[in-house]
Amino acid sequence: MKTLEKEKNNNEKKKEKNNQLVENKSKKDLEEKIEKSKNRIPDESLNKIFYNVLLAIIVMLYFFIINIAYNRMPIIRLEKDISIFSGIFLVLGIFFLERAYKTDNSKKVITAIEFFILSAHSLSIMHIIKKYGFDFQIYLTASAYTFSIYYTLKSIIIYVRAKKQILDDLSDVKEIVKKEEPIKKEAKKRMTENKDSNIKKDNIKNNKTTKKTVIDKNVKKTPEKKNTVQKSDSSKALAKNKEESKKTSNNKIKQNKKTNKNKEENKND
Repeated sequence: MKTLEKEKNNNEKKKEKNNQLVENKSKKDLEEKIEKSKNRIPDESLNKIFYNVLLAIIVMLYFFIINIAYNRMPIIRLEKDISIFSGIFLVLGIFFLERAYKTDNSKKVITAIEFFILSAHSLSIMHIIKKYGFDFQIYLTASAYTFSIYYTLKSIIIYVRAKKQILDDLSDVKEIVKKEEPIKKEAKKRMTENKDSNIKKDNIKNNKTTKKTVIDKNVKKTPEKKNTVQKSDSSKALAKNKEESKKTSNNKIKQNKKTNKNKEENKND
């Protein structure tokens, strides 16, 4: 019984060690994943950043092409080309607005508004230059830089939000892990307490069974002893009875002899 209990305890200790190793490995894996995910940005936010950077490049190229065409084209043709580009931007804005209305997407509404602003700005270029007397090339370079700065700032904001969201998610995961650790410890304590109580119960049961077996053996032995004692007492009683019977028979014989003598003496007289 003791060897079986020792084997059970050894197996339980081995299982606990294996569970601890698994938990340590899982913790290390979680920490590695957290460190990797800190430096990783979701694909959606990367696509948005790429889209905004691409728009910034296209707008800058648009304004630089108009700036180059100002020196090589007549102004009447340039005004027509600018109006054509503004109409293209207007159509793109209407397209994105319809898509946003159908899909109920606020991000597409923002892109539609951006295209509307770009078309309005391109239409108002010649009017503002003629009215306020600005230099054409300086005005176009300034407008190109403003639109590119806007799109770069937008992409930076998207990057910062994505990074913040990742850190918030990781903090939530850490809090969940911290909350689960004491629960696991309490569960382990309860398991160990239950195991100890079960072991104690088993020991008590084993002790009771051993006591019962000992008592049963003693009970079995005692009647044998009683039988032997009874046998010895009965043999002693028989021996006493035999002796007493002998004594009585001897006494009777003696009395008979005495009576016979007395009779003979009386006859002789």
